[in-house]
Amino acid sequence: MTSEWPRSSIRASKAIAMYYRWQRALAMALFAAATFGFIAAPAQALVNGNLNCGTKTIPRYTFEAGQQVEINISGSCTVTRRFPYGAALNQLITLTSGSRQPRFSIINNYTATTLPEVPLGSNTGVCLGAGSVCKEAKVGTVLPYNLTLKGTAPAAGNYNFHFQFGVTSINWMDYAEWIFELPIIYTVTAPACSLSSVNSATLNFGSLSSADYASAKQTANISVTCLSAKTADLVLTSSQTVYSAAAGLSYTSLTGLFLQAQWADTASAVTLNATRTMQLAKGSNTVAISFVPYVLTQAFPTGTFQNQYTLTINYR
Repeated sequence: MTSEWPRSSIRASKAIAMYYRWQRALAMALFAAATFGFIAAPAQALVNGNLNCGTKTIPRYTFEAGQQVEINISGSCTVTRRFPYGAALNQLITLTSGSRQPRFSIINNYTATTLPEVPLGSNTGVCLGAGSVCKEAKVGTVLPYNLTLKGTAPAAGNYNFHFQFGVTSINWMDYAEWIFELPIIYTVTAPACSLSSVNSATLNFGSLSSADYASAKQTANISVTCLSAKTADLVLTSSQTVYSAAAGLSYTSLTGLFLQAQWADTASAVTLNATRTMQLAKGSNTVAISFVPYVLTQAFPTGTFQNQYTLTINYR
């Protein structure tokens, strides 16, 4: 059964205003008589039952320490009492365990913006519904929501926090309710894989002549230790402009001289900015990439050169 806003609301608000004026007059009279008194205004209970959103359950999550955490929460609500100007979003996070627990950002995926933490009865100017535009929502209107809680997993341990998400009717602030109040529980484990070599290295080609170019090669060996077998996605990027991604060629700081990146295990060119998938075994693994000076003309440049590469390893 649905209901609309009470027709007597305006008259009631006038009566309340008169009641307050009467209180102020009484307080002044008591003060003049050298007696202090205070009469509290009657509490205004929040009116719920404005939406039908069903129930929401969240699974228990497991993350690795240092991992970027993203918890998506989405659904929809059906309006059961009209929102004349829109249903403003309200949200709160309360940390309930784990002293090292990070603060999570609440992202509205419709606008890709961070929502402020505010209690019920607040007008954030961002409303329930696709596009998050604040406008009238009539009875029977279906209003979706799509949120992501973002943070960085702390040290290994068990953590939980309380997430509340609700709405307040704009200009009718007593009409407000939580859509859901969820305990978010997650476990953080030690990283499954870690670098067992240095995270940066300098490769020095020394002094090269034109006769050395064809045979000159420097290899970077990256050691990765895993607690269990994993599938890894590897991407190599260059700080210099790429000449040919498929051929693994990028410019260097010396005009006319290029560097070619090669996978040492296959002697094939690394496709720059593209993903190579490989298997990492339990225990120690080595990812090796070689770099070879390369010229495209008969003229051999002279001078010093440099380039910088970044290898990103994502495992699952």
